[in-house]
Amino acid sequence: PFKGYAYDFGEKFMDTKIKSVRTAEESHLKVYEEPSEIGHYVMGVDPAYGRSENQDRSVVQVCRCYSDRLVQVAEFASESPESYQVAWVMAHLAGIYKEIMLIVEVSGPGEATVLELKHLRQLFDAGALPAPANGGIEDLFGAARWYMYHRSDSPGAGYQLNWKTSLDNKLAIMNQLRDSVTLGMVEIRSIQCALEIQSMVQDGFVIEPAISTSKDDRVFGLAFAHRA
Repeated sequence: PFKGYAYDFGEKFMDTKIKSVRTAEESHLKVYEEPSEIGHYVMGVDPAYGRSENQDRSVVQVCRCYSDRLVQVAEFASESPESYQVAWVMAHLAGIYKEIMLIVEVSGPGEATVLELKHLRQLFDAGALPAPANGGIEDLFGAARWYMYHRSDSPGAGYQLNWKTSLDNKLAIMNQLRDSVTLGMVEIRSIQCALEIQSMVQDGFVIEPAISTSKDDRVFGLAFAHRA
């Protein structure tokens, strides 16, 4: 079971509203578990058209982190939002789940999403955001921080924020996710995400859905969260 919500994006961030919906088809956001005050979370974000021209949905996966497993607690998936609106969804969910690490695919529109989120954070910290409209997003960011990527074969310093998919690191994160799913260390609650994972096949260095028209957005959002 989950609680379903739909975003009504306004012209400005603080005009955005969230409404409860009754069906899975209407749900942009599915919440499987309410936030815990002692919980630690991670958010994996795969913006539309970030990795390829066929990847046309923006996906945000939120998972709770334990010492021995990762549990999916919320999933946002939609074809409708613009890059800046994905940042608004991230800010909203980061405010809800508080102690959270963010990891975003920065290829393509992903960089625009990251820049918009940084801009919102600057406005929020400066007290420049106006009072929210009735039913708007009121709590922002929580204790959010960025994932810092470091090459596993590099002994020295050198970090970069977020994630930029390449052939090599795609194989790495997808095999890491497969290992953890096989060992029962990842609890997947989204049926759509489970079906997308089931459709993935590896042929040499290529990992993609068995049917070319199938989607993999939810899988990669989860793989990013798992990596972080």
